[in-house]
Amino acid sequence: MSLSPPSGASKEIPARQGRRSRRGASGPGQGRGRTVRRVSLVLLFLVAQGLFVFSHLFRLQEVEVRGNVRLTRAAILRQAALPEGSYLWALSTRKIAGRLHGLREIRSAEVSMALPGRILLEIRERHPVALVSGGQGTPWYEVDAEGVLLGPSSGSQPWPRLRLNRLDPAAGRIDPAPLLLILKARQWLEPNLPAPPTAYLVDETRSISVETRFLGTPVLVRVGPVEGMPYKMHVLRALTERLKSEGRPAVVIDLRYSSPVVRPLHPEPKPSPTP
Repeated sequence: MSLSPPSGASKEIPARQGRRSRRGASGPGQGRGRTVRRVSLVLLFLVAQGLFVFSHLFRLQEVEVRGNVRLTRAAILRQAALPEGSYLWALSTRKIAGRLHGLREIRSAEVSMALPGRILLEIRERHPVALVSGGQGTPWYEVDAEGVLLGPSSGSQPWPRLRLNRLDPAAGRIDPAPLLLILKARQWLEPNLPAPPTAYLVDETRSISVETRFLGTPVLVRVGPVEGMPYKMHVLRALTERLKSEGRPAVVIDLRYSSPVVRPLHPEPKPSPTP
C-alpha cells in the first residue's frame, strides 16, 4: 500500500511555506524603519520651512511712502507703528492702514508687501478747499471738501473764507453743506463783486451773503439762494456801476428780492417840512 500524499497536497505545502517566509521578511523591524524615514522627512520639511520663513527675505528691511505732500515721512511712519526688525508675515496690512487713517490729513491709505522685506504705504491726503472761522476775531482753519478740519491756516491763502456762527475745532469737522454752497456760488460771485470777498456767510435757510468792499467801505452783499445767479449778477453789476457813478458807498446791497434794496452809508437827509 502506498502512503504518499495526494498530488494536490504536495503542491500546497511549498506555497504555504513561501508565504510564511515572506511574512517573516517584512516583520516589525522593517515597519519601524519605514515609520522613522517618514518622520525624518516630515521633520526635515518643517525645518526647511522654518528656516525659509525666518530668513532675511521676510524680515522688514525697507518702508516706502508715496503720495504724501503735507505730511512728513516721519509722521506717517510714526503713525504706521511698524516694529523694527519684524517679519512681514507677522504684520497685518489691514491694521496698518487702520492706524494710518487715524491721521485726519489722510483720506485713504493702501498698504502692500513685497519680498525681500519691503512694505509700501500709498497715501492720499486731504486737500484744503476753504478756510472757516467761528466769528469775528477767531482763528481761521483749513478745511477739505468733506468738512474735515486740517489745522490752523498757515498764512495768506487763496481759498474762500466761510464765517460760521460757531466752530468747535476739537470736533475735527463741520457740516459740509454750507461749504459746498459757497464753492458753487463763488464762480458767479467773485468775477462780479466790486472787490475780492473777505468772507462768505450762510444762514440756516441756506441763504448766502458776502462781505466785500465798495468805494473803500465794507459792504455786505446779500445774495440769497444759488438759484437765479446769472440774473442776480447782472443786477449787481448794474447797481454797483450806478452807485459808483453817483459816488454813493453802501453798507448793504440786498439781491434777495425782485427789486434790489440798497442801504447807503450816508442816508439822504429827509426834506424839511414846508411851512
